[in-house]
Amino acid sequence: CSPSAAPSSVGEAVIASGMSEVREARSLSSHALMVLNDELQRISTGWHSTREEFKRRADGISAELDEQQKARASTLGELRDFQAQSQELIRRLNVASTGADQPGTSSTPSAIADAQPSASAPGSIADSSGGAQPVE
Repeated sequence: CSPSAAPSSVGEAVIASGMSEVREARSLSSHALMVLNDELQRISTGWHSTREEFKRRADGISAELDEQQKARASTLGELRDFQAQSQELIRRLNVASTGADQPGTSSTPSAIADAQPSASAPGSIADSSGGAQPVE
């Protein structure tokens, strides 16, 4: 072994060791990136699933609220119709009863029956006296 050969083999050993460390570092960083990528993919998939579930639930709640609002609006309309019919009936009954005290008017059963809403009125049915009763 010559003295000049020794430094060359030491240098080659250092280079070989350095190359080995670089390969190991690259391998470790590739593995870390792969693990990180897998974790990000899992999180992304979970987030999308959660978002879709939230959207489905929100859409269901929204549809339910719309349905309830329509039902309440319908009920309110029916109540307003009933109120208008009741007020008209009261007005006619008041006219019929005050008209009985005046000459030329009467409060005969036919006059009172005329003051009642007809059986064909929406939301009512005819009772045995010929008047209308609200349907529940």
